[in-house]
Amino acid sequence: MNEEKRGLCMNIRYLKNVLRKARKIDDTIQLSLNSAKWEYPEGKVHETQEERCQNVKKKLFEGWLSRDQFLKECQTIVRSQLDQDRNTSKSPLKSQQQLPSSSTTQVSERLDPYAKEVQVQLSPPEEVQIVLQSELSVEQIIRDQTWEVLTNACPGMFKDWRDTYKD
Repeated sequence: MNEEKRGLCMNIRYLKNVLRKARKIDDTIQLSLNSAKWEYPEGKVHETQEERCQNVKKKLFEGWLSRDQFLKECQTIVRSQLDQDRNTSKSPLKSQQQLPSSSTTQVSERLDPYAKEVQVQLSPPEEVQIVLQSELSVEQIIRDQTWEVLTNACPGMFKDWRDTYKD
């Protein structure tokens, strides 16, 4: 994979921004479905509700596929970066290094029972990996909500999206 894509996937802000923009189809699904009800000028063929539903579903699945591919590519990049970090470093990764949360001052456990807790520091690839896992969970929630809107607007036309969508 090229270095540009590696840099983009390793940037959490960019990653979230790309996904936010790619989720626009999900955010505007109700508008897309309602556009079939608008009046068309004379001479234009009016799209039926069934055609509109099929077109919206097609666009929806294209958007989902695009996001799936992006997330999978980024996961591959992060995994390879983590493997590379493990192979090049004989010392433990940052996630295995534990730092006391109050390293500068000693506080009595009576005053602060959490003073001796250990904080875990993550390496940048590990942070991105956690964000990617979170975004995959968000994808499932968004798809469930979007599919609910679609099936409410197009009753009886579609099964569960998990049965219909092929990634």
